[in-house]
Amino acid sequence: MGTIRDAQVLLERSQRAGGRPAVIVLIGLPASGKSTAARALLNVLPSGKIFRSNRDDYRRMALASVSYSSLEEAVITAAQNNAIPPLLALGVNVIVDDTNLITEFRTDLMRLARVMSAAYLEVTEFLLVPPDICITRDEQRPEAERVGSTGITKMWMDRVCDSALLTRALTDADLADTTTWSDTDGKN
Repeated sequence: MGTIRDAQVLLERSQRAGGRPAVIVLIGLPASGKSTAARALLNVLPSGKIFRSNRDDYRRMALASVSYSSLEEAVITAAQNNAIPPLLALGVNVIVDDTNLITEFRTDLMRLARVMSAAYLEVTEFLLVPPDICITRDEQRPEAERVGSTGITKMWMDRVCDSALLTRALTDADLADTTTWSDTDGKN
């Protein structure tokens, strides 16, 4: 577990002699600031040394319309998980900025990192962005990209609110003396 600052340090460390690439997994509700932070992290290293992987981008790229069916999600998971090992083999760091609230997705990413001898870090600070803030930010998105208040509230209630994930985020926040990206940039 860690913070965005930990992710920056890990990325910088990957570039030292003998450094190994990393898989950095950002965890949080939609519109909590994950993608904004991921885009900022792209600037930490030279182009070609870091890659952003996002399930929504894969959906837009690969599907004519999105229904979130089991088949579609299996296709997107396969596309994302099959793209990561070759990148790591090239020494490229990977930032995954999906919601990552589903344990199985994070477990798959952790296994990929382990198999490829890559470092692995989960950034939980985005879980501390309140759902009402996420809903307000989501409403500012183009209509086709909105999750909606019902979806965000359901994710909060089903996956975050009383979960070990939230406890970890609060612990990480207590250990870190940082401000989240979402607090500093005012965007999602």
